[in-house]
Amino acid sequence: PISPDDLEAAAEGRPWVFLVTASSGSEPAHVVSLAVGWSGGGVMQLAVGEGRAARNIAAGSSPVVVFPPGGSGERADYSIIVDGEASLDGGVLTITPSGAMWHRPAR
Repeated sequence: PISPDDLEAAAEGRPWVFLVTASSGSEPAHVVSLAVGWSGGGVMQLAVGEGRAARNIAAGSSPVVVFPPGGSGERADYSIIVDGEASLDGGVLTITPSGAMWHRPAR
């Protein structure tokens, strides 16, 4: 696990993420890559605009954020997966993490 207070440091050198959302209907999951901004305590801001990801979040989808491998250090080949609470305002998605973890590469 990664604590919210340590998340920004853990993700250092990883300037973008995959945001995964789902609709309440039969559509498949939606994945988009976005730049990530930080406001402390692991809280992230993602500019999602008003497209499908924003509609999924507005309909109640819980977001999943995936930092792909990168950065430096002993876990540079690991991904980081983050679950969180989302709020949407003017096309900017704010995610307050409820859980985060390292995910090892496939072997």
